[in-house]
Amino acid sequence: MNLAELITGVTRTVTTQGSHHTVQLEHIYEASPEEIWDAITQPQRLEKWFEPTEGELIEGGRYQLTESGTEGTIQRCDRPRSVNITWEYDGDESAVQVTLQPLEGGTHLTIRHTMEENDHWRTYGPAATGIGWEGSLMSLALHLNAASSDILQDLCDFSRSTEGHSYTDDAADAWKTAYVQSGADEDQAQQQAIKTAAFYKGTE
Repeated sequence: MNLAELITGVTRTVTTQGSHHTVQLEHIYEASPEEIWDAITQPQRLEKWFEPTEGELIEGGRYQLTESGTEGTIQRCDRPRSVNITWEYDGDESAVQVTLQPLEGGTHLTIRHTMEENDHWRTYGPAATGIGWEGSLMSLALHLNAASSDILQDLCDFSRSTEGHSYTDDAADAWKTAYVQSGADEDQAQQQAIKTAAFYKGTE
């Protein structure tokens, strides 16, 4: 299964304000905002397509992703429209916002991940964050479509396949283009995209 076909319409945008960068992804799903809201907020569903999640999953509560070690605070929760969280990992803190806009026959989902420039950003640019979230968009699509009994394994297998490597190269290049369109230096953005693709393919 070529999972890339699940998110062919993804839109990628990078914006910079001072020392902060925002990586934005947009995608349309053929599911209602209520259905997607449940998929992205209920622990028993998150563990099927994202990660096992623990904590006090209410506005103001703390959450933990038990496999990656990511944790944070649920800053705002407006069912079924938007959720804002802090994203705390390995000593760094960033901010994630997910919004759901109802459409006729579906939902326009937007992810905005805002972070301060650091060594990781200077090395990999926006593609490292962007490709990570694209994997989540694929997993969510599989979950909503009930298209797999082992979504996370399917995603892992795809990432190691020839099709998966090709997708990674294309996605890294697309994030490079988005970054250059935001005003970044093209040579630097190209090198960051190459390093990101190598990282995800295990050839770094």
